[in-house]
Amino acid sequence: MDLHEHHHRSPEEALCQLKSRLEGLSDEVAAERRRKYGPNIIPEAGKRHWTILFLNQFKSLLIGILAIAAFISWLTGHGVDMWVIIGIIIINALIGFVQEFRAEKAVEALRNMLAATAKVRRNGAMRVVPASELVPGDIIVLEEGDQVPADALLLEACDLRCIEAALTGESVPAAKRVGPLPEDTVMADRRNMLWKSTHVAGGSALALVSAIGLATQIGRIAGSLSTIKEEKSHFRQKTDQLARQMAGLTNTQRLWATGVPSSFTLPVKIHNDVIRGHEGPPSPPRSSVLAEMTGSAIVFGN
Repeated sequence: MDLHEHHHRSPEEALCQLKSRLEGLSDEVAAERRRKYGPNIIPEAGKRHWTILFLNQFKSLLIGILAIAAFISWLTGHGVDMWVIIGIIIINALIGFVQEFRAEKAVEALRNMLAATAKVRRNGAMRVVPASELVPGDIIVLEEGDQVPADALLLEACDLRCIEAALTGESVPAAKRVGPLPEDTVMADRRNMLWKSTHVAGGSALALVSAIGLATQIGRIAGSLSTIKEEKSHFRQKTDQLARQMAGLTNTQRLWATGVPSSFTLPVKIHNDVIRGHEGPPSPPRSSVLAEMTGSAIVFGN
């Protein structure tokens, strides 16, 4: 059974192909097809738990530098500085977490408002069912203001116009009509088809469901988007750049003062101290050595 391409078929041919009729499917056939094709939904990407959202706020180069600064402050006995830095890290993480959490809740609320029900013919009578229960071959009834619950081929239409801007980019409602089109007609020009998640701007129609869920045009787009790798936001890129610049300035200042980056001279000084039995100049304090090595590692590692 071809669930995708029906624009080149007449209403009678499509009804025959999908083994349906104008009176609609029986409850038994609809239940059987629901088991075969699954629900008419587009699966959501796995929701991130709030703990994951919170921990993600610490995946930043700038936060890493602040954490190292807090550790060095603890080593050198500067307890007040350490707690101030830790407080800054926590406040920054909380602000980012609250913003992301609210954004996800807003998107979820909008998603719950879309196409909750559909008017469908079953056993010769029209009834309202959850849109997720539609199956290929169902006969749906659409009126002005309705959201199209699945991809469908027009069987009857009366002055039908649909808003398809989100899918095709058209800025004005597209006029729809009944009748077959050439098989090579591009999607945006298929005037005898209705697409899931578009809206009826005017008129009324009777249509044959041809595709549901991920098999719909909007479902294919959603499936392709789910494979795109998430990239850093512009803000995160800028803060990472600032962190590298800060580390670079630290190394530049040390280079200006000593003539050679201490991360290069440190191994030589340790070696000379061991050979001379620590008769030479004392080695740098532990906190100074750690700070210098960290700063150099960040700059040369990025």
